[in-house]
Amino acid sequence: MVWAAELGEAAGEDLWLRGGFPLSYLAESSEESLRWREDFVRTFLELDLFLLHRGRRVGVEFKFADAPSLSRQLRTTISDLKLERLWIVYPGERRYPLEDDVDVLPLADMPAVLPSYLG
Repeated sequence: MVWAAELGEAAGEDLWLRGGFPLSYLAESSEESLRWREDFVRTFLELDLFLLHRGRRVGVEFKFADAPSLSRQLRTTISDLKLERLWIVYPGERRYPLEDDVDVLPLADMPAVLPSYLG
């Protein structure tokens, strides 16, 4: 985080308008700064449910697709939130792994899986 006092009054206003984040502040244009801030916010809005239980960090994402995939934003969310496990819940019938610690889970299975995982 960059502090306005470190930059002086004129630059402090730019910092305020660009959200206070170094990459947003240092962007070459207002459009690039806005794109960075939108991507940053979208990263946190991508995850539908974040659970922190006894030190375990778990995410749940609901999708309506028949074959859900792991988007770039979800990969970033997993990394940023240091998720131990991510479930992508969908209306299908079959449970299957997408990657290590990422499973696609039928909606009907969720009430049994989540409590058994979290203990």
